[in-house]
Amino acid sequence: MTDHQIVEAIKNNSIQNSEEALSAIYDSYYGMIERFIVKNNGTKDDAKDVFQDTIISMYNNIKADKYSADSKLSTYLFSISRNTWFNKLKKNTALNKIDDYEHHQISSNEDIHGDLEYTEHQKQIGMLLHKVGSDCTKLLKLFYFEKMRMVKIATLMNYASEKVAKNQKARCMKKLRTIVSSNDDLQTQLRNSI
Repeated sequence: MTDHQIVEAIKNNSIQNSEEALSAIYDSYYGMIERFIVKNNGTKDDAKDVFQDTIISMYNNIKADKYSADSKLSTYLFSISRNTWFNKLKKNTALNKIDDYEHHQISSNEDIHGDLEYTEHQKQIGMLLHKVGSDCTKLLKLFYFEKMRMVKIATLMNYASEKVAKNQKARCMKKLRTIVSSNDDLQTQLRNSI
């Protein structure tokens, strides 16, 4: 399909034509996006996520007449993917520093704030964990600081399965990312203290 045919297929409301268009986009452009993401500190899974976000964004923009036909679809998709990926990298910078912080010794008492040696970066980590709520604090502390396996965490925290514990950890990390990414001062403090 040509760029024009793809755009027209998405604009009309035929499900079959839209599916054909999306399949053509995937076949033609996914490899380009995957190579870019992998070259820029990403994984193939990251590429799949970014490409999916890109397709949704492009689809919505075409439906809302925000796509300009004078730009090539490949350029348009690459631009959205690049911006999406770089934004994710920026948001994750502070969190990666938290993940790298695992080697610091922190007591395993229930109240994480009680036994922290109050250096500046430990205060920041403690404050962030406190903001995500007590269940998330406990789960993240068990996983990152005590290096406990998800099976054991599921049992300790009364989750139905390891999969439920993994899903909860993902939700907690998302909460943490949202807190960090929505606060420029916090991002700066983390960069300076870690």
